[in-house]
Amino acid sequence: MTKEQMVNELIEFEKENGNDMSGLYDFYYEPNYDSIRYEASGMAYQGDDSEAEYIGQTEDGVPVNF
Repeated sequence: MTKEQMVNELIEFEKENGNDMSGLYDFYYEPNYDSIRYEASGMAYQGDDSEAEYIGQTEDGVPVNF
């Protein structure tokens, strides 16, 4: 699965569980966990994977910068 597919699945999961994902979010790939994490845009990465990499941003649940 590509990172973009992982992001899209996470967005759909969040929307299905009541988070409309409105606003800006930064997405990070965590290779040690093979997972995606997101933070409110402008916030520092809060995870514990030292190898995490920024992969893009969404606006109101739509990828805009990947």
